[in-house]
Amino acid sequence: MTTGPERGFVFAATGEVYVTLARRAARTLRIAIPDAEIDLFTDTPTGDPVFSQEHALSDGFFRPKMEAMRRSRFERTIMLDADILVLTPIPELFDILDQYEMAGVAGISRRRKFYDPKDRIPRAIPNVNTGVLAIRRTEATQTFLGEWNRRVRENGDRLDQPAFRKLLWELKPKFLVLTQEYNLMYKNFLDIWFGEMGYPRVLHVADLHRRPQGDPETPLTPEEALGRVRANHLERLRAADWTLGGDPALRTPLPPPPHVQSTRSLARMLVQSIRKR
Repeated sequence: MTTGPERGFVFAATGEVYVTLARRAARTLRIAIPDAEIDLFTDTPTGDPVFSQEHALSDGFFRPKMEAMRRSRFERTIMLDADILVLTPIPELFDILDQYEMAGVAGISRRRKFYDPKDRIPRAIPNVNTGVLAIRRTEATQTFLGEWNRRVRENGDRLDQPAFRKLLWELKPKFLVLTQEYNLMYKNFLDIWFGEMGYPRVLHVADLHRRPQGDPETPLTPEEALGRVRANHLERLRAADWTLGGDPALRTPLPPPPHVQSTRSLARMLVQSIRKR
């Protein structure tokens, strides 16, 4: 494989819904990192200038990320799902690849579909959320990606995480488990996220593909992804994060629980209705 740039981000998307989300997510990423190298692997060429390069996928397989990672022109790749919002520069995810070959955030779901007792893999080996993966191109990682792709295809798996977990156990790559702020998937985590926990770097909002996708030339925003209350809390967390130049002495009160938010919204609607009479 021809050696490409040292560091870059890759999206892989098929179909109009996911391609639109990838275009919007890439714009959000470019706000955070204006000079980022961002490639798209797709079955639907866009010609969108937000991407540094576009690459045609070899077929229409619904899990294109394995092919995209194997063919990435970057020595160090951060692979992103289309429903991802990168909120800050994250050079540290490239830097850790000095010592590790791969990195990803541990998933917190213990649903049966992610774990097969017949595998005899210790429960402590985590299910990894593959929506954000950092990977350095080595012979070992190319083998890992090829085998991952083969197993998911041949087994007809709807999910790619179980095969990924098995391969972590079997092939033993130099893998680093990242903390939740690099792939924060559960929005309600923000309801208990204090300032001293820092500012989440990457949001993963899985229900975005079930909503209207919006204008592909408009960046995804935290308010659109999280709602106004949680987005406001996110801004307070950023202002208090010392690693981003913030003031750790700032108060970061937790947002009200969702049921309280709903009650307040209902109260406001009633007040407005009375005032209009």
